[in-house]
Amino acid sequence: MLAGLYPAFYLSGFRPGQVLKGAISTGCKSPVSRNGLVVFQFAASIILIISTVVIYNQMHFILNRKAGFHKDQVMVLQGTNTLDKQHIQSFKTELTKIAAVKSASISDYLPINGAAHNGILFSKKRREKLDPAVLGQMWQVGDTYLQTLGIKLLEGRNFSYELADDTAGRSIIINQKMAWALGLKKPVGAHIITVVFLRLSA
Repeated sequence: MLAGLYPAFYLSGFRPGQVLKGAISTGCKSPVSRNGLVVFQFAASIILIISTVVIYNQMHFILNRKAGFHKDQVMVLQGTNTLDKQHIQSFKTELTKIAAVKSASISDYLPINGAAHNGILFSKKRREKLDPAVLGQMWQVGDTYLQTLGIKLLEGRNFSYELADDTAGRSIIINQKMAWALGLKKPVGAHIITVVFLRLSA
């Protein structure tokens, strides 16, 4: 805008009669303003181009980044917590019989914003008084939870209803961030205890 205003005001100061007689010499004895506006115009163009590229890359990252689980083609049925343990398993079995259903699972929490969650302080066994506790969340999930959401298991095994420790809630699966926060170089087989349990709103 400034680069366009300068020649407009400059040319509006010419008298047509003097211009036709050739009384006005061409050129500018002080081209500082003109050169400054040209430099400013190029600098602004470069800044806008760089900003556009950065914004495009950020939007592309947000829309295409991997969330760690498959969120497409996933349907959430809420309110099934009103069913008891036996009926919820039967309900899950009936869902898997539907041709359009690839997999089904049971969970009391979801890895998305806006869902209900809890807060629990974890610590390594026999280190709870020595190391600071780590804040995390504990979700009760079924044995097909990882398969349904496409979550990759790096080490260890999945849950199984055939194992007593799993059905009793004595076995857990943690993510890489929790293993790093607790300082677990070999997390498989490690003993973790809960220190404080907090119920948080959505």
